[in-house]
Amino acid sequence: MLCDVLVVGGEAPLVSVRTSKPFPKDKVFALMDALALLEVKSPIKSGDVLLENALGCGAGVVATKDVGVRI
Repeated sequence: MLCDVLVVGGEAPLVSVRTSKPFPKDKVFALMDALALLEVKSPIKSGDVLLENALGCGAGVVATKDVGVRI
């Protein structure tokens, strides 16, 4: 699953994310609602885990690109 998360103080306003393993289809919309509320601080490196054990399903939410600090 791919989605975007808000970045605070980043050179880009959003960072794309994915789950670290398959996520239960019946909980995808709940995860998207949770990610809509999530804000992460820059800098972010591709592969950083931004949310561990999302919704108790054992899957992490992982950044798929780098976002540097806004100057």
